[in-house]
Amino acid sequence: MSMALLWLTSSSLLPSLHAQEQIEVGGMTLSWKYEGASLQFEITAPNDGWVALGFNHKNDIKDTHLLMFTYANGRSLKNDLYVKAAGNPVPVGALYAEEAVISYACAESGKQTRVSFSIDTATYPAYSTSLKKGTTLWLICAYSEDDDFAHHSMMRKHVQVTL
Repeated sequence: MSMALLWLTSSSLLPSLHAQEQIEVGGMTLSWKYEGASLQFEITAPNDGWVALGFNHKNDIKDTHLLMFTYANGRSLKNDLYVKAAGNPVPVGALYAEEAVISYACAESGKQTRVSFSIDTATYPAYSTSLKKGTTLWLICAYSEDDDFAHHSMMRKHVQVTL
């Protein structure tokens, strides 16, 4: 059964977050909540291309830890990047030994993409902004109309939040 069909028929694949923080940014809905040391995110975007969420201590794309997700060719795909400079995202694996995401799933339904992922805040890499509860940081929220991670975003907005 394809992931897209599972999204429509199984609430366990991409569970909705309850008792969470939620914001809307540029047509995206972003929710997060803490479960012990795990920080769980759910993103819904009005497209059937990639969806991205970046973390930064300042309102800038430079030095952002950027996580990109898509559902393509029947598979959930992830790209874990560190943005050294505007237009210069580098795979985290090329710079550091560890990636941040411990689990993820993506699904599409019509012109909507839904992503769910978890990060272990206890082992979250030192190269990025702290994700500990109560931290104020900038989220870089973006999506594209294409599944190709190299395709430019059709929406990108920066929003400051307190986790």
